[in-house]
Amino acid sequence: MENLMISVAMATYNGEQYLQAQLNSILQQSLPVDEIIIVDDCSTDKTVSIIEKYQNEDSRILLFQNMKNLGYKLNFKKALSKCKGDYIFLCDQDDIWDVDKIKDMISVLKEHPAILSLASSFREIDQNDRPVEVKLIPGRSNNNLLLKPVEENALIEMTLDEFVFHNYFQGCSMVIKKELRNKFKEKFIDTLPHDWVLNIIASAEKGMYFYNKPLFSYRIHDKNTIGLPDNQKPTVKQKLNRIFNYDIRAAFAQERFDSLSAIKEIYPEYYESVPEYDSMRIFYKNHLDFLKMGKPVSIGLQNMNPYYKDLKPLKARLMDIFFCLLRKFRLV
Repeated sequence: MENLMISVAMATYNGEQYLQAQLNSILQQSLPVDEIIIVDDCSTDKTVSIIEKYQNEDSRILLFQNMKNLGYKLNFKKALSKCKGDYIFLCDQDDIWDVDKIKDMISVLKEHPAILSLASSFREIDQNDRPVEVKLIPGRSNNNLLLKPVEENALIEMTLDEFVFHNYFQGCSMVIKKELRNKFKEKFIDTLPHDWVLNIIASAEKGMYFYNKPLFSYRIHDKNTIGLPDNQKPTVKQKLNRIFNYDIRAAFAQERFDSLSAIKEIYPEYYESVPEYDSMRIFYKNHLDFLKMGKPVSIGLQNMNPYYKDLKPLKARLMDIFFCLLRKFRLV
């Protein structure tokens, strides 16, 4: 371990409420880190003063403040680019790491040199540090995020095919090697979240792995930049919002269009090796246009396409037609 440098890349923005608990959990790791790179994205609360207080007590903490707001994707890219470590842990501002998180994940990396990106599992907590129970869905794992079962404490490889339409692992669950960070800087694209791009690159290089052991507590609260799927039943108001909100109705198609577009740019050879990707991408683009312009007939005709059935269940497809009717007559 003596020649191994470990970095933590943290992006902050108005995180005063939970930041101290996160920093404490990093500083109390059984295997110490060598540097904690924090890039603040123009916080207006006490985030910076909290970091400066810790910085005065621990020289491993390096703070960089943006002159203008970059958003979480570019902010994390900047934090990663400033890390010098051989291994880089991505870190949110509001979670709590288990004391052996770094030790356990580094051990796995040393035992399996092919790994470029390693994600662990997690447990959920609320804003008061209380456990949040997640009802597991049969055939899934990683708090239902991963759409296949994985045995407890097992280590599995994830393929590029699996990341075409989904990203199963948040950045805060991941540690990456410096060589992956370098490839990420070359292939960076801001149409997808940074962690998804990292996992696309790692899986394309046959180096993306999942370790099904919970090693940190992921905090669920209303200020999460990117949260998890809601485990609670939506209220009537939320249901209506989903019906009448274009962004919500378009979200799945937009995500698939963006992911295919990203892969086409990052790995054109792989994209071209699957002829169906082009027709899928065209379908999703047309679907987005029909929703935006309020074209109920065009949306109705899309129901004959199997891509639509794969995208949404029948009830959601019928609601798309209803949404387009309302949009056509400018009622939404």
